[in-house]
Amino acid sequence: MKAASVLNLIISLSVVAESKVYTRCKLAKIFVKAGLDNYGGFSLGNWICMAYYESHYNTTVQKVLEDGSTDYGIFQINSFTWCRNVRLQQKNHCHVACSALITDDLTDAILCAKKIVKETQGMNYCPEGLPITVTTVAGIRATFHCPKGRQLVTVVAVDMVA
Repeated sequence: MKAASVLNLIISLSVVAESKVYTRCKLAKIFVKAGLDNYGGFSLGNWICMAYYESHYNTTVQKVLEDGSTDYGIFQINSFTWCRNVRLQQKNHCHVACSALITDDLTDAILCAKKIVKETQGMNYCPEGLPITVTTVAGIRATFHCPKGRQLVTVVAVDMVA
């Protein structure tokens, strides 16, 4: 029992050591490179907005839900349907360990998010909130917001960066 506790502590510390909170701009560059801009009909702003409201761009966020499942990582991907969590039986549609969704390497999280958007109704939520402004790799600055009704993101302004 004591050995299991020590092992859990070591695993927890290794996850903490890998934590990363991205800046909006760095995350936008990663998302563009990964092909998320306009993936599934959702703009770069949609993805940035979701990542902000789900995790504040923090790769290691975990939230245990009332049903016993856990949401993981920058997109808060749920363990019951999308990833493998050793604590409960789940569907694991993304064929990935939940622990792979809470590292600073976003590859598995992005692939899983793409699968979720493709296999479901897509992103259908984003809390009302502050405008999100991003600058694309091409130097275009765009401001987005999550309007009432929790429907995702409309462009409210696009400016060229000087």
